Amino acid sequence: GDNLLFEGFTISQVVKAKDSKADFIYVKENYQQSPDLYTINEVGEEYKLSSINPQQDLYTWGTSELYKWKAFTGKMEEGVLYKPENFDPTKKYPLILYFYETHSNTLHSYIPPTPTGSRLNISFFVSRGYVVFSPDIRYKVGHPAKDCYNHVVSAAQDLAKQKWIDAKNIG
Repeated sequence: GDNLLFEGFTISQVVKAKDSKADFIYVKENYQQSPDLYTINEVGEEYKLSSINPQQDLYTWGTSELYKWKAFTGKMEEGVLYKPENFDPTKKYPLILYFYETHSNTLHSYIPPTPTGSRLNISFFVSRGYVVFSPDIRYKVGHPAKDCYNHVVSAAQDLAKQKWIDAKNIG
């Protein structure tokens, strides 16, 4: 069955104890929690074994959620919406769109605020009060620019209708 301990998390590197039927060790993470080592026993008690990122408590962070909208193709599409910590829907936030293929599969992945030469550092901008959206782009052979436009521009237009997006500051 479903285990609430794992809902909203990415679980990886699962290893079963040799001399046990139900003891496992694994890495557990989501956008808010950096990857740490956990163990779970046969009665479902989970124990955290590491704490690799205590310095995060000194910074504002954010949340990640799945956001759905209707693309210009008429189909419902989805992407990951990152909001600042203490998000207030009565305020207006600047929006940055980060697009490259699909990212909904990384909804529950931790993104450390490290410099990168190729991709937008989402955590860096969200911690500074931006909303960041990463739309999934479904490509068809031979039309990459059109498919990108259909997904990115329709997502920007849909998000611009939200009262908490500053429509004059979409980048």
